Amino acid sequence: MAPDGCRQRRSGMEPIEMAKRKTSQPIEPHEIRKLLRQAIRDSGKTVYQLHIATQTETERGVDQGQLHKFMNDESTDMKASSVERLCKVLNLKLVKDDDSAG
Repeated sequence: MAPDGCRQRRSGMEPIEMAKRKTSQPIEPHEIRKLLRQAIRDSGKTVYQLHIATQTETERGVDQGQLHKFMNDESTDMKASSVERLCKVLNLKLVKDDDSAG
């Protein structure tokens, strides 16, 4: 997600606003997974490309099998470190809504 709260298309030039939500309703875990899957699809990157992009000098990339199962909704389990690396590669951020009551 771009800093202004919008997703970006593949070109990175034209932002798309995320669906408006009532701030009194919490985001359920399945919704976060759905948003992450959509961001991955919107990126146009393959599972292999994401695996390579998430590699560091000291760590392997996000496991291709794990990512494939996640994308096909065969598994909902993904390590927090994998999600963090994917978010970094896809320029996504999880931000607290200042209007929320909590």
